[in-house]
Amino acid sequence: VILVNISIFDMNRIKHNAALCTRSDTCFLAISGVPTVDVNSNVLTEVPLSAAVQVTLFSADTTGPRLNQFALNMNNEQAIFVFDEPVNVTTFDPSLFTLSNGSSPPSVTFSQSPRVISSDNFGLRVVMNISEADVLRITALAGIAVNISTTFVSVDPAGVLDMSRNPINAISFQQADVFVGDVTDPTLVSFDLDMNNSVIILRFDETMAINSLNVSAIGLQRTFISGISTRHNLHLGSTTTTLIDTHIITVALSEDDMNVLKTKRIGLTQSSSFIVIDSSAIQDVSGRLLTPVASGVSALLPISYVPDTTPPTLRSFNLSLNTNTISLSFSETVDISTVDITSLVLQSSSTQGLSLHRLALGTVVTTTNEPVFTIALSTSDTNDVKNTPGLATEVNTTFLSLATV
Repeated sequence: VILVNISIFDMNRIKHNAALCTRSDTCFLAISGVPTVDVNSNVLTEVPLSAAVQVTLFSADTTGPRLNQFALNMNNEQAIFVFDEPVNVTTFDPSLFTLSNGSSPPSVTFSQSPRVISSDNFGLRVVMNISEADVLRITALAGIAVNISTTFVSVDPAGVLDMSRNPINAISFQQADVFVGDVTDPTLVSFDLDMNNSVIILRFDETMAINSLNVSAIGLQRTFISGISTRHNLHLGSTTTTLIDTHIITVALSEDDMNVLKTKRIGLTQSSSFIVIDSSAIQDVSGRLLTPVASGVSALLPISYVPDTTPPTLRSFNLSLNTNTISLSFSETVDISTVDITSLVLQSSSTQGLSLHRLALGTVVTTTNEPVFTIALSTSDTNDVKNTPGLATEVNTTFLSLATV
């Protein structure tokens, strides 16, 4: 009887072949080219493949695989698992693998969404491409997978089986052997613009640190290549309404910023709504600066666009019968070319009465589209107002109504 110790290398190659030696009727031995002799120096008779001898005593593999090494690459978005024996990659269930920072929360269990899972080195090494959704979930949690000290994996026994369908030995909080952090700058994937509700929605390719947001580094411009006259950087009170680290960030545009945009005719249509962003606008949770979105290079149009459909409203007005002017203040920038002076009616009370005068003539002296504009009253309109009893003698007798502007 000759006892042959099979090397780990050969044993792993045998185990990796699912059709070889999984039971006694799939385990045969052939011998060729081996100069083995007996005690009388007689050479061993070869056993050809065509006449291989079936195993007499067979002990099946009943030992579950162990995880020897675990590596996490957040830059390539891959998790790599190295086992002590070949595993059946088709049994690999990501939803039974949990990433954590140790024995305490937080943790992330990988989802079962479609991904590329491959094995090499005869099934000893399994590479899993982490889904975008899982990457975002991981990076959104503070203190997990930041470095090797905060990267642990736990595995349920049903997480993966070996080639004999033995479950893996359960793993609780095994620290990563290798960790590669995110060294790729984040990018703006797309954005939406809602001019009716004064909102911008920014979508990035990874989780961003919301406390690093610098709204003034975000600009909107009328064309792909724009100068100062057709571009506006948000700096007049616009702010984010997003409170947590995430890849989707909402910016509420201030009334002042909206008025400048409308004055410069930016965002009036989808094709006049390009966004540009400086690298200082925001960082990802790893501290990487944003890849710039530059005018004339990479400026983006919105994926979703909602035009302004809300009519402007008159907030207040001032009348001077000394300078013969009337100034109107609206809720938003108005197109002064559309002003119809004859739609303005001065009256002595909030309800229409006998003391009123509809303007007939006058000139808009404001030359740019603004929320506030001034009209120079004609001499005849001024005299008619002064000569109308009880009209515009004081604040309490000075009211304005208008049809459309």
